[in-house]
Amino acid sequence: MIKDIEISNFRCFEHTKIEGFERVNLIGGKNNSGKTALLEAIFLYSYPYPNTIHPYIRGIIRRQSLAVVQAVPKNAWDNLLFNLDRENIIELKGSQSKRGDKLVKISIFDSLKDGVLGISEDLQKLYDFIAKNKSVISILNIHTSFHLKNDSNDGQLNYFLIASSEGILALPDPGDEEPVIIAASVSKSLEELSESYTKIVFNEQEEEVLKALQILDPSIEKIESFFLGEPNLYLKRKERKRLPISLFGEAINRLIEMIFSLLLNPQKIIFIDEIENGLHYTAYPDIWKTLFRLAIELDSQIFATTHSLEMIQAFADVGLEYYPEQGAYFELARSPRTDKIIGIKRQLSTLEYALKHGNEVRGE
Repeated sequence: MIKDIEISNFRCFEHTKIEGFERVNLIGGKNNSGKTALLEAIFLYSYPYPNTIHPYIRGIIRRQSLAVVQAVPKNAWDNLLFNLDRENIIELKGSQSKRGDKLVKISIFDSLKDGVLGISEDLQKLYDFIAKNKSVISILNIHTSFHLKNDSNDGQLNYFLIASSEGILALPDPGDEEPVIIAASVSKSLEELSESYTKIVFNEQEEEVLKALQILDPSIEKIESFFLGEPNLYLKRKERKRLPISLFGEAINRLIEMIFSLLLNPQKIIFIDEIENGLHYTAYPDIWKTLFRLAIELDSQIFATTHSLEMIQAFADVGLEYYPEQGAYFELARSPRTDKIIGIKRQLSTLEYALKHGNEVRGE
């Protein structure tokens, strides 16, 4: 699990260090206080690969499409930088309880440097890409150095993303592993959900999904996957006919995405942006019970953001009563002295005290 992170020159963070992450972490603060940016910094630190950058390009987290990158490739990566300043590289430094320390450095440049040409095994692929694309290119270098616990050897990874008007080339190919991101709005297609549920059934975990759905609608008694022209999920209520999941609203779809992500990604980090979206406040306590329990059972770590005071209250209540050592709340705000973003950790007990006494806990 990640225990702390120090962020420099990334998004809205000039320099911020946040310490004391637990298994389940909730992040709050005012609008534009850096909640989503913190989520992005943590998953870039956790997965410093080219396909981790791709969510920015595909618009999964930020509303920036590949078309924008192709239109102005020289500015493809600039919005990752604090104040769009290329003079200072991005640094993400932190420690992990099982793996040791790691430092991720991300830099941008407009011409080929020795570092890129050092990728001998991909040199022909790089030359072909440049020959095909006559437009201005922008190069993103992701360099990671780490020291594993109980291992005397330091390790390094070095990746490049090269943008042009024709697309993006990643060198070397990092494989298919991606962080598990649940965006502020439902992002999974019916085909993806249906395929995920098939894997869950194969793993004999469908009862977990049903229990989660019954938090929102106790009358649901079955979830099924069918291929009728296209893959789809169907829910069946007691004494009712089965209906496609699309007819059950955003809350059901959002909760399914959360549960599927946890069940299919044990021992991974799960990122949930604006966790309360689409969910009624009365369901918050039971949802937190489920998320805490599954995170512990599956040895996963959760980072979630919220604007909701009711969500923070439910997090504090459930965590303090059932999992007092497993959760922490982080409040993002700007320091009145330096105007830099700071992260204030509140243990569950201090969070509960602040809520009971009417203290502000959302960056006010």
